[in-house]
Amino acid sequence: MTIQEIIHSQGFSVYFHGFGAIDSWLGGNFLLSKETGCQTHLLTNADTSALARLFENLRYPGIDMADAALDGMDGDKDRTWYFRCADSIQDYHPSFSLLEFYQDCKSQVFCDPRGIYPLLKNIRQKTANALTEILQESRNPNSEDNKTIMDAALILSKYADNIDKTRLAQTAKLLKTQNNADYPAGQEEQRMFLFALMNSANPGNGLELLKLSGFIDEFWPELAILD
Repeated sequence: MTIQEIIHSQGFSVYFHGFGAIDSWLGGNFLLSKETGCQTHLLTNADTSALARLFENLRYPGIDMADAALDGMDGDKDRTWYFRCADSIQDYHPSFSLLEFYQDCKSQVFCDPRGIYPLLKNIRQKTANALTEILQESRNPNSEDNKTIMDAALILSKYADNIDKTRLAQTAKLLKTQNNADYPAGQEEQRMFLFALMNSANPGNGLELLKLSGFIDEFWPELAILD
């Protein structure tokens, strides 16, 4: 049985969410793609105690990364499965409404509680200007700055063609609000994020956004020196 089937067998729901669901909607098999950084993110209404009863090797990478994680399951020794636990998809709010997109792992049906299908059409067309505007307008105001910058960098690297530096600078300025406490971004999350970023279609977009926002100076000063 797959991880999803094991969870379903106990009466819980489980969804692919965020980038995985978007990539699936766009027609790609994100479970085989290096762009995901060999990581799969699942949203489930099973809590961590229920998951611990189902999976003996469950670990806890830190609440900012995920509620729980599994390594090397389903015959893929290099993949990590990250679980976010919430009573329903209505209770989980990532950094951008664009990432509030889900695919039911059992029915394969897509769930769009925030009405983002028009945004996904812009992604399919790789409309860079529209994407930067989407990021500026659809930010979750409660999301920490650095988490928001990380997600924005990956969105622009995965789904947009080359973006003008001036527009990236404007986007970085608007996203770096300074109204929230700095996101701690642990080593595991940074590693997975960098892997996914560098294996995306246009990593230059994300790297430039990270540079302009000050993220690279703060977390990856070695890269700043090389620039």
